[in-house]
Amino acid sequence: LEEQGARLAEQLRVVGEQQRMIEQQQNAFQEQGEHLGRTYAEIERLNAQIGTMESTRAWQWHRRLERLKKGEG
Repeated sequence: LEEQGARLAEQLRVVGEQQRMIEQQQNAFQEQGEHLGRTYAEIERLNAQIGTMESTRAWQWHRRLERLKKGEG
């Protein structure tokens, strides 16, 4: 009976450890998802800035000058 109690205690310890590991993995997965969401939001923000920048006259002139330079080379 004492041996069975010791085995049961060991099994409970192992199960508890496994539960903690699962919780850690779930937390890491959630954090990665949140980080990915922030990353995509930043990409969208930067793409909007690029679109705004490329629509300016200065950018259009810059592109024209770059095309002229390539034509000279």
